[in-house]
Amino acid sequence: MNDPNHLRSIARVLYTQNPFYLISCGFTIYGLQAATLSIGDMFSRGVVLSVALSAYAVLMAVTVIAVVRCGKVWDDARSIFLVVLISLVSLSVGLDELCVLNWNAAVLLLSCSFLFSVVTAEAVLHFCRIRFRLGYRLPLYAILVVFFAAPVVAGYALNQQWMGDRNWSAMLFSCAVAASMLLLVPAVRYGRAWTHGSGTPWSWPCYPLSLFVILIVLAGLRTHAIWMSFSADYLTVSFEPFLLMPIGLAILVLLIESDRRGRFRRRAATALFLAPALLLLSFRNDGQTFLPTRSELQDVFGSATTLCVAVVAVFYCYTWIRRVRGSAVLLIATLFAFGASQLPLGMAATWGAEGWMICVVALSIAFLYAVLKPRSDKRWFLFVTVSAASIAVAGIQTNDANRWIVASAASWLAGTMLVAAFSDTPLARIVRVCSATASVCLAASAVAWNLDQAEPVVSPMFLLAAGIVAMIYCLAVRRTGWLYVTAIQFACAIVLFIADGRENASWIAFVQSYWPIQVGMGSFLAGLSITSFKTGIHRQLGYQLRRHRRKSSFRKGF
Repeated sequence: MNDPNHLRSIARVLYTQNPFYLISCGFTIYGLQAATLSIGDMFSRGVVLSVALSAYAVLMAVTVIAVVRCGKVWDDARSIFLVVLISLVSLSVGLDELCVLNWNAAVLLLSCSFLFSVVTAEAVLHFCRIRFRLGYRLPLYAILVVFFAAPVVAGYALNQQWMGDRNWSAMLFSCAVAASMLLLVPAVRYGRAWTHGSGTPWSWPCYPLSLFVILIVLAGLRTHAIWMSFSADYLTVSFEPFLLMPIGLAILVLLIESDRRGRFRRRAATALFLAPALLLLSFRNDGQTFLPTRSELQDVFGSATTLCVAVVAVFYCYTWIRRVRGSAVLLIATLFAFGASQLPLGMAATWGAEGWMICVVALSIAFLYAVLKPRSDKRWFLFVTVSAASIAVAGIQTNDANRWIVASAASWLAGTMLVAAFSDTPLARIVRVCSATASVCLAASAVAWNLDQAEPVVSPMFLLAAGIVAMIYCLAVRRTGWLYVTAIQFACAIVLFIADGRENASWIAFVQSYWPIQVGMGSFLAGLSITSFKTGIHRQLGYQLRRHRRKSSFRKGF
Protein backbone atom coordinates (compact mmCIF):
# COMPACT_ATOMS: atom_id res chain seq x y z
CA MET A 1 0.00 0.00 0.00
CA ASN A 2 2.98 2.34 0.47
CA ASP A 3 4.19 1.85 -3.09
CA PRO A 4 4.47 5.38 -4.59
CA ASN A 5 3.64 4.10 -8.08
CA HIS A 6 0.45 2.49 -6.79
CA LEU A 7 -0.55 5.68 -5.01
CA ARG A 8 0.15 7.74 -8.11
CA SER A 9 -2.04 5.44 -10.24
CA ILE A 10 -4.93 5.80 -7.77
CA ALA A 11 -4.49 9.56 -7.75
CA ARG A 12 -4.42 9.62 -11.56
CA VAL A 13 -7.72 7.70 -11.72
CA LEU A 14 -9.38 10.00 -9.20
CA TYR A 15 -8.08 13.05 -11.04
CA THR A 16 -9.16 11.99 -14.55
CA GLN A 17 -12.45 10.25 -13.73
CA ASN A 18 -13.43 12.37 -10.69
CA PRO A 19 -16.19 10.16 -9.23
CA PHE A 20 -16.88 12.54 -6.35
CA TYR A 21 -19.80 14.22 -8.17
CA LEU A 22 -21.66 10.92 -8.38
CA ILE A 23 -20.84 10.15 -4.73
CA SER A 24 -22.13 13.58 -3.78
CA CYS A 25 -25.31 12.98 -5.75
CA GLY A 26 -26.11 9.71 -3.98
CA PHE A 27 -25.54 11.03 -0.48
CA THR A 28 -27.34 14.32 -1.12
CA ILE A 29 -30.51 12.76 -2.54
CA TYR A 30 -30.62 10.19 0.26
CA GLY A 31 -30.08 12.91 2.87
CA LEU A 32 -32.83 15.13 1.45
CA GLN A 33 -35.35 12.28 1.46
CA ALA A 34 -34.39 11.31 5.02
CA ALA A 35 -34.62 14.93 6.22
CA THR A 36 -38.12 15.46 4.83
CA LEU A 37 -39.49 12.47 6.75
CA SER A 38 -39.65 14.59 9.91
CA ILE A 39 -42.16 16.96 8.31
CA GLY A 40 -45.65 16.04 9.50
CA ASP A 41 -47.93 17.04 6.62
CA MET A 42 -47.69 14.76 3.60
CA PHE A 43 -48.28 17.57 1.12
CA SER A 44 -45.75 19.82 2.81
CA ARG A 45 -43.26 16.98 2.86
CA GLY A 46 -43.72 16.50 -0.90
CA VAL A 47 -43.37 20.21 -1.61
CA VAL A 48 -40.21 20.55 0.49
CA LEU A 49 -38.64 17.46 -1.09
CA SER A 50 -39.46 18.63 -4.63
CA VAL A 51 -38.09 22.12 -3.99
CA ALA A 52 -34.91 20.74 -2.37
CA LEU A 53 -34.25 18.31 -5.21
CA SER A 54 -34.94 21.05 -7.77
CA ALA A 55 -32.50 23.36 -6.04
CA TYR A 56 -29.85 20.64 -6.08
CA ALA A 57 -30.51 19.99 -9.78
CA VAL A 58 -30.14 23.72 -10.51
CA LEU A 59 -26.90 23.80 -8.55
CA MET A 60 -25.48 20.93 -10.57
CA ALA A 61 -26.75 22.41 -13.85
CA VAL A 62 -25.04 25.73 -13.13
CA THR A 63 -21.89 23.83 -12.16
CA VAL A 64 -21.74 21.87 -15.40
CA ILE A 65 -22.34 25.01 -17.47
CA ALA A 66 -19.50 26.80 -15.65
CA VAL A 67 -17.17 23.81 -15.99
CA VAL A 68 -17.81 23.60 -19.75
CA ARG A 69 -17.90 27.30 -20.66
CA CYS A 70 -15.17 28.54 -18.36
CA GLY A 71 -12.92 25.59 -17.57
CA LYS A 72 -13.39 23.41 -20.68
CA VAL A 73 -12.99 20.38 -18.40
CA TRP A 74 -15.10 17.91 -20.34
CA ASP A 75 -14.02 14.89 -18.27
CA ASP A 76 -15.59 16.32 -15.12
CA ALA A 77 -18.54 17.67 -17.09
CA ARG A 78 -19.46 14.13 -18.16
CA SER A 79 -19.99 13.08 -14.52
CA ILE A 80 -21.91 16.26 -13.70
CA PHE A 81 -24.24 15.71 -16.67
CA LEU A 82 -25.14 12.32 -15.26
CA VAL A 83 -25.69 13.86 -11.82
CA VAL A 84 -28.10 16.40 -13.33
CA LEU A 85 -30.01 13.57 -15.01
CA ILE A 86 -30.22 11.54 -11.78
CA SER A 87 -31.41 14.63 -9.90
CA LEU A 88 -34.18 15.26 -12.42
CA VAL A 89 -35.34 11.64 -12.30
CA SER A 90 -35.35 11.68 -8.49
CA LEU A 91 -38.09 14.34 -8.62
CA SER A 92 -40.51 11.61 -9.76
CA VAL A 93 -39.60 9.09 -7.09
CA GLY A 94 -40.39 10.69 -3.74
CA LEU A 95 -44.12 11.33 -4.20
CA ASP A 96 -45.52 7.79 -4.32
CA GLU A 97 -47.18 8.05 -0.92
CA LEU A 98 -48.67 11.42 -1.80
CA CYS A 99 -50.17 9.89 -4.99
CA VAL A 100 -52.05 7.42 -2.78
CA LEU A 101 -53.25 9.87 -0.08
CA ASN A 102 -53.68 13.11 -2.05
CA TRP A 103 -53.74 12.34 -5.75
CA ASN A 104 -54.66 15.84 -6.99
CA ALA A 105 -51.81 17.49 -5.12
CA ALA A 106 -49.39 14.82 -6.35
CA VAL A 107 -50.47 15.42 -9.97
CA LEU A 108 -49.79 19.15 -9.56
CA LEU A 109 -46.34 18.61 -8.06
CA LEU A 110 -45.34 15.96 -10.61
CA SER A 111 -46.52 18.10 -13.54
CA CYS A 112 -44.51 21.08 -12.32
CA SER A 113 -41.50 18.83 -11.69
CA PHE A 114 -41.66 17.43 -15.22
CA LEU A 115 -41.81 20.89 -16.79
CA PHE A 116 -38.88 21.93 -14.59
CA SER A 117 -36.92 18.87 -15.73
CA VAL A 118 -37.47 19.66 -19.42
CA VAL A 119 -36.51 23.32 -18.98
CA THR A 120 -33.40 22.43 -16.98
CA ALA A 121 -32.25 19.84 -19.52
CA GLU A 122 -32.76 22.21 -22.43
CA ALA A 123 -30.96 25.01 -20.59
CA VAL A 124 -27.92 22.79 -19.95
CA LEU A 125 -27.79 21.72 -23.60
CA HIS A 126 -28.20 25.30 -24.82
CA PHE A 127 -25.64 27.01 -22.60
CA CYS A 128 -23.10 24.19 -23.02
CA ARG A 129 -23.59 24.53 -26.81
CA ILE A 130 -24.25 20.83 -27.24
CA ARG A 131 -26.10 19.90 -30.42
CA PHE A 132 -28.37 17.08 -29.28
CA ARG A 133 -30.28 15.54 -32.19
CA LEU A 134 -34.03 14.99 -32.10
CA GLY A 135 -33.39 11.25 -32.41
CA TYR A 136 -31.88 11.39 -28.91
CA ARG A 137 -34.12 14.08 -27.45
CA LEU A 138 -37.33 12.21 -28.24
CA PRO A 139 -36.49 8.97 -26.36
CA LEU A 140 -34.95 10.98 -23.49
CA TYR A 141 -38.10 12.97 -22.86
CA ALA A 142 -40.30 9.93 -23.51
CA ILE A 143 -38.55 8.04 -20.71
CA LEU A 144 -38.88 11.08 -18.43
CA VAL A 145 -42.62 11.19 -19.22
CA VAL A 146 -42.90 7.54 -18.16
CA PHE A 147 -41.05 8.24 -14.91
CA PHE A 148 -43.36 11.11 -13.99
CA ALA A 149 -46.60 9.62 -15.31
CA ALA A 150 -46.22 6.17 -13.69
CA PRO A 151 -47.00 7.21 -10.07
CA VAL A 152 -49.90 9.35 -11.32
CA VAL A 153 -51.53 6.48 -13.22
CA ALA A 154 -50.82 3.88 -10.52
CA GLY A 155 -52.10 6.20 -7.79
CA TYR A 156 -55.31 6.87 -9.71
CA ALA A 157 -55.91 3.11 -10.14
CA LEU A 158 -55.34 2.61 -6.42
CA ASN A 159 -57.76 5.39 -5.48
CA GLN A 160 -60.41 3.98 -7.83
CA GLN A 161 -59.94 0.48 -6.36
CA TRP A 162 -58.96 -1.01 -9.71
CA MET A 163 -57.24 -4.03 -8.21
CA GLY A 164 -56.12 -5.63 -11.45
CA ASP A 165 -54.79 -2.41 -12.95
CA ARG A 166 -52.76 -1.40 -9.92
CA ASN A 167 -51.22 -4.87 -9.70
CA TRP A 168 -50.05 -4.52 -13.30
CA SER A 169 -48.62 -1.02 -12.74
CA ALA A 170 -44.98 -2.15 -12.34
CA MET A 171 -45.09 -4.34 -15.46
CA LEU A 172 -46.81 -1.59 -17.46
CA PHE A 173 -44.10 0.83 -16.33
CA SER A 174 -41.41 -1.56 -17.56
CA CYS A 175 -43.23 -1.99 -20.90
CA ALA A 176 -43.57 1.79 -21.30
CA VAL A 177 -39.86 2.29 -20.63
CA ALA A 178 -39.05 -0.41 -23.18
CA ALA A 179 -41.29 1.25 -25.78
CA SER A 180 -39.57 4.58 -25.13
CA MET A 181 -36.18 2.94 -25.54
CA LEU A 182 -37.20 1.68 -28.98
CA LEU A 183 -37.39 5.31 -30.09
CA LEU A 184 -33.58 5.06 -30.14
CA VAL A 185 -33.72 2.73 -33.16
CA PRO A 186 -32.96 5.47 -35.75
CA ALA A 187 -30.11 6.76 -33.59
CA VAL A 188 -28.41 3.38 -33.16
CA ARG A 189 -28.87 2.61 -36.86
CA TYR A 190 -26.90 5.68 -37.94
CA GLY A 191 -24.58 5.51 -34.94
CA ARG A 192 -21.48 7.66 -35.26
CA ALA A 193 -22.92 9.69 -38.15
CA TRP A 194 -25.39 11.36 -35.79
CA THR A 195 -22.72 12.52 -33.35
CA HIS A 196 -20.55 14.51 -35.78
CA GLY A 197 -20.49 18.18 -34.87
CA SER A 198 -22.06 17.59 -31.47
CA GLY A 199 -19.96 20.31 -29.82
CA THR A 200 -18.30 17.83 -27.44
CA PRO A 201 -15.04 15.87 -27.55
CA TRP A 202 -16.89 12.67 -26.66
CA SER A 203 -17.24 9.83 -29.17
CA TRP A 204 -20.05 7.42 -29.93
CA PRO A 205 -21.33 5.14 -28.38
CA CYS A 206 -20.27 6.43 -24.95
CA TYR A 207 -21.83 9.69 -26.03
CA PRO A 208 -24.76 9.83 -25.75
CA LEU A 209 -25.71 6.21 -24.98
CA SER A 210 -24.19 6.37 -21.49
CA LEU A 211 -27.01 8.78 -20.69
CA PHE A 212 -29.59 6.13 -21.56
CA VAL A 213 -27.66 3.41 -19.71
CA ILE A 214 -28.15 5.44 -16.52
CA LEU A 215 -31.85 5.82 -17.31
CA ILE A 216 -32.22 2.07 -17.88
CA VAL A 217 -30.56 1.27 -14.54
CA LEU A 218 -32.82 3.77 -12.78
CA ALA A 219 -35.87 2.33 -14.54
CA GLY A 220 -34.97 -1.18 -13.38
CA LEU A 221 -34.82 0.03 -9.78
CA ARG A 222 -38.00 2.06 -10.21
CA THR A 223 -40.02 -1.01 -11.25
CA HIS A 224 -39.46 -2.54 -7.81
CA ALA A 225 -40.41 0.72 -6.07
CA ILE A 226 -43.67 0.97 -8.04
CA TRP A 227 -44.52 -2.64 -7.23
CA MET A 228 -43.99 -2.05 -3.53
CA SER A 229 -45.82 1.30 -3.49
CA PHE A 230 -48.94 0.51 -5.52
CA SER A 231 -49.50 -3.27 -5.64
CA ALA A 232 -51.99 -5.12 -3.47
CA ASP A 233 -49.50 -7.70 -2.21
CA TYR A 234 -46.97 -6.44 0.33
CA LEU A 235 -45.85 -9.82 1.65
CA THR A 236 -42.80 -10.23 -0.58
CA VAL A 237 -40.19 -7.48 -0.54
CA SER A 238 -37.43 -9.08 -2.63
CA PHE A 239 -36.67 -7.80 -6.09
CA GLU A 240 -38.63 -9.47 -8.90
CA PRO A 241 -36.42 -10.01 -11.99
CA PHE A 242 -39.41 -10.78 -14.23
CA LEU A 243 -40.23 -7.05 -14.28
CA LEU A 244 -37.03 -6.42 -16.26
CA MET A 245 -38.06 -8.67 -19.16
CA PRO A 246 -39.51 -5.89 -21.42
CA ILE A 247 -36.46 -3.69 -20.83
CA GLY A 248 -34.12 -6.58 -21.61
CA LEU A 249 -36.02 -7.29 -24.83
CA ALA A 250 -35.69 -3.64 -25.89
CA ILE A 251 -31.93 -3.78 -25.31
CA LEU A 252 -31.67 -6.86 -27.56
CA VAL A 253 -33.66 -5.12 -30.30
CA LEU A 254 -31.36 -2.10 -30.14
CA LEU A 255 -28.33 -4.40 -30.48
CA ILE A 256 -29.85 -5.93 -33.60
CA GLU A 257 -30.71 -2.54 -35.09
CA SER A 258 -27.20 -1.23 -34.47
CA ASP A 259 -26.02 -3.71 -37.13
CA ARG A 260 -28.17 -2.19 -39.88
CA ARG A 261 -25.64 -2.83 -42.68
CA GLY A 262 -24.21 -6.09 -41.39
CA ARG A 263 -20.84 -4.56 -40.53
CA PHE A 264 -20.94 -5.39 -36.81
CA ARG A 265 -22.03 -9.01 -36.80
CA ARG A 266 -20.73 -9.54 -33.29
CA ARG A 267 -23.45 -7.27 -31.94
CA ALA A 268 -26.18 -9.27 -33.66
CA ALA A 269 -24.61 -12.55 -32.56
CA THR A 270 -24.39 -11.26 -29.00
CA ALA A 271 -28.09 -10.36 -29.08
CA LEU A 272 -29.03 -13.81 -30.41
CA PHE A 273 -27.13 -15.68 -27.71
CA LEU A 274 -28.24 -13.35 -24.90
CA ALA A 275 -31.93 -13.76 -25.71
CA PRO A 276 -32.33 -17.06 -23.76
CA ALA A 277 -31.08 -15.17 -20.70
CA LEU A 278 -34.56 -13.62 -20.56
CA LEU A 279 -35.79 -17.02 -19.36
CA LEU A 280 -33.67 -16.67 -16.23
CA LEU A 281 -35.83 -13.71 -15.21
CA SER A 282 -38.90 -15.93 -14.74
CA PHE A 283 -37.67 -18.97 -12.79
CA ARG A 284 -38.70 -17.76 -9.34
CA ASN A 285 -41.48 -19.66 -7.56
CA ASP A 286 -41.50 -22.45 -10.18
CA GLY A 287 -42.09 -19.99 -13.01
CA GLN A 288 -45.07 -18.30 -11.34
CA THR A 289 -43.08 -15.38 -9.78
CA PHE A 290 -44.10 -13.61 -6.55
CA LEU A 291 -45.84 -10.75 -8.29
CA PRO A 292 -49.48 -10.07 -7.35
CA THR A 293 -50.33 -10.65 -11.03
CA ARG A 294 -49.21 -14.29 -10.95
CA SER A 295 -52.81 -15.57 -11.06
CA GLU A 296 -53.56 -13.46 -14.17
CA LEU A 297 -50.31 -14.65 -15.77
CA GLN A 298 -51.27 -18.25 -15.04
CA ASP A 299 -54.77 -17.84 -16.49
CA VAL A 300 -53.72 -16.02 -19.66
CA PHE A 301 -50.22 -17.29 -20.49
CA GLY A 302 -49.83 -20.33 -18.24
CA SER A 303 -46.83 -19.02 -16.31
CA ALA A 304 -44.19 -16.32 -16.40
CA THR A 305 -41.78 -18.81 -17.97
CA THR A 306 -44.27 -19.54 -20.76
CA LEU A 307 -44.54 -15.83 -21.50
CA CYS A 308 -40.75 -15.43 -21.56
CA VAL A 309 -40.31 -18.36 -23.95
CA ALA A 310 -42.98 -16.88 -26.23
CA VAL A 311 -41.19 -13.51 -26.13
CA VAL A 312 -37.86 -15.14 -27.04
CA ALA A 313 -39.56 -16.93 -29.95
CA VAL A 314 -41.07 -13.64 -31.18
CA PHE A 315 -37.64 -12.00 -30.92
CA TYR A 316 -36.05 -14.74 -33.03
CA CYS A 317 -38.86 -14.40 -35.56
CA TYR A 318 -38.10 -10.67 -35.75
CA THR A 319 -34.38 -11.32 -36.23
CA TRP A 320 -35.17 -13.85 -38.97
CA ILE A 321 -37.18 -11.19 -40.78
CA ARG A 322 -34.21 -8.85 -40.33
CA ARG A 323 -32.06 -11.59 -41.96
CA VAL A 324 -29.74 -12.10 -39.03
CA ARG A 325 -27.60 -15.16 -39.58
CA GLY A 326 -28.52 -18.14 -37.41
CA SER A 327 -31.83 -16.71 -36.19
CA ALA A 328 -34.01 -19.21 -38.09
CA VAL A 329 -32.29 -22.19 -36.46
CA LEU A 330 -32.65 -20.62 -33.02
CA LEU A 331 -36.32 -19.87 -33.71
CA ILE A 332 -36.97 -23.50 -34.66
CA ALA A 333 -35.06 -24.75 -31.61
CA THR A 334 -36.95 -22.39 -29.28
CA LEU A 335 -40.38 -23.39 -30.60
CA PHE A 336 -39.53 -27.09 -30.47
CA ALA A 337 -38.21 -26.79 -26.90
CA PHE A 338 -41.35 -24.82 -26.03
CA GLY A 339 -43.59 -27.60 -27.29
CA ALA A 340 -41.53 -30.48 -25.89
CA SER A 341 -41.15 -28.99 -22.40
CA GLN A 342 -44.92 -29.11 -21.79
CA LEU A 343 -45.06 -25.69 -20.18
CA PRO A 344 -48.56 -24.62 -19.11
CA LEU A 345 -50.30 -22.85 -21.99
CA GLY A 346 -52.94 -20.97 -20.02
CA MET A 347 -55.79 -19.71 -22.18
CA ALA A 348 -54.47 -21.53 -25.25
CA ALA A 349 -54.92 -24.86 -23.42
CA THR A 350 -58.61 -24.13 -22.91
CA TRP A 351 -58.91 -23.73 -26.68
CA GLY A 352 -57.44 -27.22 -27.21
CA ALA A 353 -53.80 -26.32 -27.81
CA GLU A 354 -51.16 -28.87 -26.78
CA GLY A 355 -47.39 -28.84 -26.69
CA TRP A 356 -46.87 -31.06 -29.73
CA MET A 357 -48.84 -28.55 -31.82
CA ILE A 358 -46.10 -26.00 -31.18
CA CYS A 359 -43.61 -28.61 -32.40
CA VAL A 360 -45.65 -28.81 -35.60
CA VAL A 361 -45.31 -25.03 -35.96
CA ALA A 362 -41.52 -25.44 -35.57
CA LEU A 363 -41.66 -28.18 -38.22
CA SER A 364 -43.52 -25.86 -40.62
CA ILE A 365 -40.92 -23.14 -40.13
CA ALA A 366 -38.13 -25.70 -40.69
CA PHE A 367 -39.78 -26.73 -43.97
CA LEU A 368 -40.08 -23.10 -45.07
CA TYR A 369 -36.45 -22.52 -44.07
CA ALA A 370 -35.37 -25.48 -46.23
CA VAL A 371 -37.53 -24.47 -49.20
CA LEU A 372 -36.03 -20.97 -49.27
CA LYS A 373 -32.66 -22.58 -50.08
CA PRO A 374 -33.51 -26.00 -51.55
CA ARG A 375 -29.91 -26.96 -52.41
CA SER A 376 -28.74 -26.73 -48.82
CA ASP A 377 -28.55 -30.25 -47.41
CA LYS A 378 -27.99 -28.87 -43.91
CA ARG A 379 -31.41 -27.22 -43.97
CA TRP A 380 -33.10 -30.41 -45.18
CA PHE A 381 -31.32 -32.45 -42.52
CA LEU A 382 -32.63 -29.96 -39.95
CA PHE A 383 -36.15 -30.38 -41.30
CA VAL A 384 -35.91 -34.19 -41.16
CA THR A 385 -34.56 -34.09 -37.60
CA VAL A 386 -37.30 -31.74 -36.40
CA SER A 387 -39.99 -33.84 -38.09
CA ALA A 388 -38.74 -37.06 -36.49
CA ALA A 389 -38.43 -35.41 -33.08
CA SER A 390 -41.95 -33.96 -33.44
CA ILE A 391 -43.33 -37.45 -34.05
CA ALA A 392 -41.65 -38.67 -30.87
CA VAL A 393 -42.95 -35.71 -28.84
CA ALA A 394 -46.48 -36.25 -30.12
CA GLY A 395 -46.31 -39.91 -29.14
CA ILE A 396 -44.97 -39.17 -25.66
CA GLN A 397 -47.57 -36.47 -24.97
CA THR A 398 -50.44 -38.68 -26.20
CA ASN A 399 -49.39 -41.59 -23.92
CA ASP A 400 -48.39 -43.90 -26.78
CA ALA A 401 -44.66 -43.48 -26.57
CA ASN A 402 -43.07 -46.77 -27.68
CA ARG A 403 -44.73 -47.06 -31.07
CA TRP A 404 -44.23 -43.40 -31.93
CA ILE A 405 -40.60 -43.33 -30.82
CA VAL A 406 -39.88 -46.24 -33.17
CA ALA A 407 -41.79 -44.42 -35.92
CA SER A 408 -39.76 -41.24 -35.32
CA ALA A 409 -36.47 -43.18 -35.53
CA ALA A 410 -37.59 -44.85 -38.76
CA SER A 411 -38.74 -41.55 -40.26
CA TRP A 412 -35.46 -39.86 -39.32
CA LEU A 413 -33.47 -42.69 -40.91
CA ALA A 414 -35.58 -42.61 -44.06
CA GLY A 415 -35.53 -38.83 -44.29
CA THR A 416 -31.79 -38.46 -43.85
CA MET A 417 -31.18 -41.21 -46.41
CA LEU A 418 -33.45 -39.44 -48.87
CA VAL A 419 -31.70 -36.09 -48.41
CA ALA A 420 -28.25 -37.68 -48.65
CA ALA A 421 -29.22 -39.41 -51.92
CA PHE A 422 -29.46 -36.08 -53.73
CA SER A 423 -26.26 -34.55 -52.35
CA ASP A 424 -22.58 -35.45 -52.39
CA THR A 425 -21.27 -33.10 -49.73
CA PRO A 426 -19.10 -34.38 -46.85
CA LEU A 427 -22.13 -34.16 -44.55
CA ALA A 428 -24.22 -36.28 -46.95
CA ARG A 429 -21.48 -38.91 -47.16
CA ILE A 430 -21.27 -39.10 -43.39
CA VAL A 431 -25.06 -39.48 -43.18
CA ARG A 432 -25.02 -42.29 -45.77
CA VAL A 433 -22.37 -44.20 -43.81
CA CYS A 434 -24.29 -43.70 -40.56
CA SER A 435 -27.56 -44.74 -42.22
CA ALA A 436 -25.99 -47.91 -43.64
CA THR A 437 -24.54 -48.76 -40.23
CA ALA A 438 -27.87 -48.13 -38.53
CA SER A 439 -29.75 -50.25 -41.10
CA VAL A 440 -27.41 -53.23 -40.60
CA CYS A 441 -27.49 -52.90 -36.80
CA LEU A 442 -31.28 -52.69 -36.74
CA ALA A 443 -31.63 -55.74 -38.96
CA ALA A 444 -29.22 -57.77 -36.82
CA SER A 445 -30.94 -56.57 -33.64
CA ALA A 446 -34.33 -57.61 -35.01
CA VAL A 447 -33.04 -61.12 -35.76
CA ALA A 448 -31.42 -61.46 -32.32
CA TRP A 449 -34.54 -60.15 -30.61
CA ASN A 450 -36.79 -62.56 -32.51
CA LEU A 451 -34.61 -65.57 -31.76
CA ASP A 452 -34.39 -64.66 -28.09
CA GLN A 453 -38.16 -64.47 -27.58
CA ALA A 454 -40.52 -67.38 -27.24
CA GLU A 455 -42.93 -65.83 -29.73
CA PRO A 456 -42.05 -63.81 -32.86
CA VAL A 457 -41.74 -60.08 -32.17
CA VAL A 458 -40.61 -58.67 -35.51
CA SER A 459 -42.34 -59.75 -38.70
CA PRO A 460 -40.06 -61.07 -41.48
CA MET A 461 -42.02 -58.91 -43.90
CA PHE A 462 -40.62 -55.86 -42.12
CA LEU A 463 -37.04 -56.82 -42.95
CA LEU A 464 -38.07 -57.86 -46.45
CA ALA A 465 -39.52 -54.37 -46.98
CA ALA A 466 -36.33 -52.86 -45.51
CA GLY A 467 -34.27 -54.90 -47.99
CA ILE A 468 -36.40 -53.67 -50.91
CA VAL A 469 -35.96 -50.07 -49.69
CA ALA A 470 -32.17 -50.60 -49.43
CA MET A 471 -32.11 -52.02 -52.95
CA ILE A 472 -34.03 -49.05 -54.36
CA TYR A 473 -31.74 -46.70 -52.46
CA CYS A 474 -28.72 -48.55 -53.83
CA LEU A 475 -29.94 -47.97 -57.38
CA ALA A 476 -30.58 -44.29 -56.55
CA VAL A 477 -27.18 -43.48 -55.05
CA ARG A 478 -25.24 -46.00 -57.20
CA ARG A 479 -22.86 -46.93 -54.41
CA THR A 480 -21.44 -50.42 -54.05
CA GLY A 481 -21.59 -50.22 -50.26
CA TRP A 482 -25.36 -50.32 -50.35
CA LEU A 483 -25.23 -53.63 -52.24
CA TYR A 484 -23.86 -55.22 -49.08
CA VAL A 485 -26.49 -53.47 -46.96
CA THR A 486 -29.19 -54.86 -49.27
CA ALA A 487 -27.72 -58.36 -49.10
CA ILE A 488 -27.60 -58.25 -45.29
CA GLN A 489 -31.20 -57.02 -45.09
CA PHE A 490 -32.41 -59.89 -47.30
CA ALA A 491 -30.27 -62.41 -45.42
CA CYS A 492 -31.77 -61.30 -42.13
CA ALA A 493 -35.25 -61.52 -43.66
CA ILE A 494 -34.52 -65.12 -44.77
CA VAL A 495 -33.33 -65.99 -41.27
CA LEU A 496 -36.55 -64.64 -39.83
CA PHE A 497 -38.61 -66.54 -42.40
CA ILE A 498 -36.85 -69.75 -41.42
CA ALA A 499 -37.28 -69.03 -37.71
CA ASP A 500 -40.91 -68.19 -38.28
CA GLY A 501 -41.32 -71.42 -40.29
CA ARG A 502 -39.95 -73.45 -37.42
CA GLU A 503 -42.51 -71.90 -35.13
CA ASN A 504 -45.27 -72.40 -37.70
CA ALA A 505 -44.17 -75.63 -39.47
CA SER A 506 -47.30 -76.11 -41.56
CA TRP A 507 -45.64 -75.16 -44.86
CA ILE A 508 -42.58 -77.28 -44.03
CA ALA A 509 -44.83 -80.23 -43.29
CA PHE A 510 -46.59 -79.66 -46.59
CA VAL A 511 -43.32 -79.82 -48.55
CA GLN A 512 -42.01 -82.79 -46.56
CA SER A 513 -45.19 -84.77 -47.11
CA TYR A 514 -44.69 -84.63 -50.91
CA TRP A 515 -41.15 -86.08 -51.24
CA PRO A 516 -41.51 -86.75 -54.97
CA ILE A 517 -41.68 -83.01 -55.54
CA GLN A 518 -38.38 -82.58 -53.68
CA VAL A 519 -36.70 -85.32 -55.71
CA GLY A 520 -38.02 -83.88 -58.96
CA MET A 521 -36.87 -80.32 -58.24
CA GLY A 522 -33.46 -81.55 -57.08
CA SER A 523 -33.01 -83.60 -60.23
CA PHE A 524 -33.96 -80.63 -62.35
CA LEU A 525 -31.33 -78.40 -60.71
CA ALA A 526 -28.65 -81.09 -61.12
CA GLY A 527 -29.41 -81.54 -64.82
CA LEU A 528 -29.44 -77.78 -65.39
CA SER A 529 -26.00 -77.47 -63.77
CA ILE A 530 -24.50 -80.23 -65.97
CA THR A 531 -25.94 -78.65 -69.09
CA SER A 532 -24.53 -75.23 -68.21
CA PHE A 533 -21.05 -76.68 -67.76
CA LYS A 534 -21.24 -78.45 -71.12
CA THR A 535 -22.32 -75.34 -73.01
CA GLY A 536 -19.90 -73.01 -71.18
CA ILE A 537 -22.72 -70.59 -70.38
CA HIS A 538 -21.32 -69.96 -66.91
CA ARG A 539 -18.07 -68.65 -68.49
CA GLN A 540 -20.08 -66.31 -70.75
CA LEU A 541 -22.13 -65.07 -67.80
CA GLY A 542 -18.96 -64.39 -65.83
CA TYR A 543 -17.46 -62.49 -68.77
CA GLN A 544 -20.61 -60.37 -69.13
CA LEU A 545 -20.64 -59.61 -65.41
CA ARG A 546 -16.97 -58.51 -65.45
CA ARG A 547 -17.62 -56.37 -68.52
CA HIS A 548 -20.68 -54.78 -66.94
CA ARG A 549 -18.73 -54.05 -63.77
CA ARG A 550 -16.09 -52.15 -65.75
CA LYS A 551 -18.75 -50.06 -67.52
CA SER A 552 -21.00 -49.64 -64.50
CA SER A 553 -21.69 -46.19 -63.07
CA PHE A 554 -21.58 -47.59 -59.54
CA ARG A 555 -18.96 -45.99 -57.32
CA LYS A 556 -17.16 -47.49 -54.37
CA GLY A 557 -18.14 -46.87 -50.80
CA PHE A 558 -21.38 -45.51 -49.45
